[in-house]
Amino acid sequence: MREFAAEAVLRVVREEEGFRGNVVEAQREGWATLKSLVDADRKVALDVAARRSCRLEVERIGRLLWELVEVGEREARAVHEVDEVDVRRRLKRDEEVCFKAAMASFEAAQRDLIDAAASYNAEYRERMMAKVQPDVNLPPPRPFIGFSLAEDVRRGILVVDGLYRDGPAYQTGIRIGDILLRICGVDVNTIAEARRVVDSRCRCGRVAPFSLVTPMNQQYSVALWIMTADPQHSAKPFFFDVHLHERMESPRKKNVVEACIPLQSPVLTPSSTPRTALPYATPLRYQSELQPSSVSAFSSVTPNRTTLKEPHSSKRMLS
Repeated sequence: MREFAAEAVLRVVREEEGFRGNVVEAQREGWATLKSLVDADRKVALDVAARRSCRLEVERIGRLLWELVEVGEREARAVHEVDEVDVRRRLKRDEEVCFKAAMASFEAAQRDLIDAAASYNAEYRERMMAKVQPDVNLPPPRPFIGFSLAEDVRRGILVVDGLYRDGPAYQTGIRIGDILLRICGVDVNTIAEARRVVDSRCRCGRVAPFSLVTPMNQQYSVALWIMTADPQHSAKPFFFDVHLHERMESPRKKNVVEACIPLQSPVLTPSSTPRTALPYATPLRYQSELQPSSVSAFSSVTPNRTTLKEPHSSKRMLS
């Protein structure tokens, strides 16, 4: 009985020791779990803090970027406003300069026209003083100078070979046999050159300077009023009807190449004019009516070919 009780006690002690061991082990595991949970919680807290710190940093950088954008926009607006004001000021100044230059050119051209009108008869003066410009809705009128030229190839000169009585050239004192030297200050030696200069520098309704020399070697300049023979401009004061004027031509033999306008008026000999043609030994190759377009300078003389003072527009640029 005693042995049975001792064994029971030993079994209880052993069970108690085992239970205690289990409890200690359970405690150990519990503390380990608690530690891991604390560590995990600490890591989570650190991660949350890091995320919050990152978010705050991103927000700070965003605010800086927006501030920089606003500053840049303000500076850009200021620069744009300054540039716009400067551009507008420059445009206004350029417009004023162009307007003043155009007005000065127009006024000089009008003064030239008035000065040149002294070389023409009353009818032409009245037509010139009308100061009518070509219609912008029509093709530009081809300039008509009122005389034709013959080209002396060997001597390299242009001779007045045809002329309309009482036309613009005749009234300024140009006569058959005179040699053309310059148009608008540009030397011309061939008909092609003369056409090119008339095309680029003569404008209908305005005057242009022509320099010539007579058979007596007297050089003179005329302010030639540029007209047109184009029928679509017949209502304009600067229209010249070739069918209503007598055509005078030199009797010299030559190969004739007529230009734009057919000459159907009666042909007279140079004896109808105060001047005679030079007796050239060299045959003259070309004859042509000059029929082109554009702007000019001006130099004027009286009908007796005495050169006047330098005109108002003689120093203007030629376009």
